[in-house]
Amino acid sequence: MAESYDSLIRRAVPRYDEMTSRLLDYLPRDPQKVLELGCGTGCEPESNHRVNWDRWLEFCREPGHCTEEEIESLLEHAAAHDHYVPLSEHVTLLSGAGFVDVDCVWRNLMWGIVTAGVV
Repeated sequence: MAESYDSLIRRAVPRYDEMTSRLLDYLPRDPQKVLELGCGTGCEPESNHRVNWDRWLEFCREPGHCTEEEIESLLEHAAAHDHYVPLSEHVTLLSGAGFVDVDCVWRNLMWGIVTAGVV
């Protein structure tokens, strides 16, 4: 999947370019460090995750987006590497790790951008 990731991610994630633009908008002007985890769904509760997951699969299957082989590859990757937890758990984990001002600044279906600062 690595060799075709850039093309696939734009066809598999609705509004991907908007999401990455918003991510850049929310970076500090002169950051000393940036931690980017690329994890989670930002969905609460499980029923919402199921609805958003189904919508994502519908999006992937639209003409010109992803082949069934690519969708299968994405599903295998998700099963092996992705850990879906509610946004509230991300906030709790980041706060517990010492981050401050945790916020979700952009969200669409299963994807979100969470920002946090350090003291």
